[in-house]
Amino acid sequence: MSNLKPAIHGFTSIARRFCARLLPLVLAALSAQATEPSAFDAEYAATLIWEARQRGDYFPDLYRLNPDLSEARLYEVQDAFVRRQLAAGDQIAGFKGGFVPSAPVGGVIGTRGLLKNHASISHGEFRLLIIEAEIAFRFCQPVTTPLQDVAALKELVCAVMPAMEIADGAIRDFSDVRKDFTHLRNALLAVNVAARQIMLGEPTDATAVNLKELPVSMRSQDKPLGDRNLENTPDLWANVLWVVNEYVLKRGYIIEPGQIIIPGNLTGIHAVTNGHYVGDFGALGRLELTVTP
Repeated sequence: MSNLKPAIHGFTSIARRFCARLLPLVLAALSAQATEPSAFDAEYAATLIWEARQRGDYFPDLYRLNPDLSEARLYEVQDAFVRRQLAAGDQIAGFKGGFVPSAPVGGVIGTRGLLKNHASISHGEFRLLIIEAEIAFRFCQPVTTPLQDVAALKELVCAVMPAMEIADGAIRDFSDVRKDFTHLRNALLAVNVAARQIMLGEPTDATAVNLKELPVSMRSQDKPLGDRNLENTPDLWANVLWVVNEYVLKRGYIIEPGQIIIPGNLTGIHAVTNGHYVGDFGALGRLELTVTP
């Protein structure tokens, strides 16, 4: 029996060292499951968002509920939300980008949300009515495979148009959420980047306008809301290229002739109330929106 004691002691020592090395790995695995559980149901989350939209209620803020959800999971929710939108009879009119190029996200634009110039909308149909000045890029050819560069992109875009995005920032405490960029980005990603309606102006040949130097401004009853900063403006063509390659195609969509892409706002995000709003896009013309009570 005495001869077994050294062997038992050695085995115990090895077992302790093994457990000491294994324990951190087990704890790390449990932590990962706790922060983003495999049981997370993107379809259920999308249903809650869709039902909130139908009621005109605030969207569930998935970031506030679980700030550790990955971007991939948030896009799963967005995909499921868009599927519900299409199942309800909507069609894809195009796609949008946000926060491009610093922390880009994408979303889907529905045909039911397209408006003509001089449209009138009701403020009561929105939880938080937001307007943004954008440029819409219309495609004249389909895109089913990634584009090599901006030159290839320009061969496929047949027109540019002034665009006024009319979004619903239906996130509770939106003014506070805006102060935390990570929270804002992730909350908007899941809800299809708050896409609701877009007013489009007349198309212009894409080769006839120098977009880099195009002045853009937003006004309310002649009161300035925002102006495009021409000294520090992103390359809109490069931003559209990101939407095509990194959002549209990677999310399993394609671009069909006639569809548009808006790559981001030019004068800031403007929360508005009742009144008359004008977007001046220089050589591309003006857009006018009336918001009634």
